[in-house]
Amino acid sequence: KVKSGGTNYFTRILLALQYAISLAAIIFAIAFYGNSLYQRDFDIGFDQNGVIIAYVENQGEFETYRNALLQNKDIVSVAGSQHSIFSSRYNDPVKHGSKQLEVDIIDVGDDYVKTMGLTLLEGRDFRKDSETDQKESIIVTKKFADSFGWDDPLGKEIIWMDSVKLYVTGVIKDVYTQGLWREMEPLMIRYTSRDKYSHVIVNGPVSKLPDINNFMEQQWKTIFPNRLYNGWYLNAGMAEAMTVNNNIVKMFAFMGLIALILSVTGLFTLVSLNIIKR
Repeated sequence: KVKSGGTNYFTRILLALQYAISLAAIIFAIAFYGNSLYQRDFDIGFDQNGVIIAYVENQGEFETYRNALLQNKDIVSVAGSQHSIFSSRYNDPVKHGSKQLEVDIIDVGDDYVKTMGLTLLEGRDFRKDSETDQKESIIVTKKFADSFGWDDPLGKEIIWMDSVKLYVTGVIKDVYTQGLWREMEPLMIRYTSRDKYSHVIVNGPVSKLPDINNFMEQQWKTIFPNRLYNGWYLNAGMAEAMTVNNNIVKMFAFMGLIALILSVTGLFTLVSLNIIKR
């Protein structure tokens, strides 16, 4: 009885393993919780929380829907575009001198920079209905300019599709076009005509956004009664990632709690064995 009650290396290893598991689970829970806070507060270069995007098929639909939405005083601005961050873009090589760079490209319309909450660091936004801007003007991100080593990017010329000459008229703060799951790519923004609009982009106060979304859906059903409303929150992807992170935090916290209880039980057993031995 005394022999079986004595402490040995096996019981000590088991106890140490229990504590190691509980400690690892608690550390992972804290790490994932910190990661979720980091993603929530990280500046990805635009207003991801105050924007709703819906899709239309042509210029006429865009203008009809936009005019209806502007009746809502809570809506700050409405913009149209052919592409948009998080929803669509394309990737092409561009050249400056002897250097070539693969960049993300989006074609946007009037007030896109303001509506998406992009920060203009240098230069200007596109001029409304400017044919010159449609043909040759671009707005680029700071990373785009840095990749080419430009200290003064305004007015710089790039070659696109081997023959199209484009000139930088504005520089915006860096943008994560694919969220935080992939490395940030250089971004080039071109100005497109209204007949190519396929996105309706709406900006409003975060606190009023659910009401704005309901208003958008009501107007949609009135204007397009035979089509389902397709509006979505721009931060839906980030919100999904936050949900996944929070679930991982809960999982590791639960594992840590169970492991801690087992460790306490093991410690009680070890103390009991020592008492029996003595």
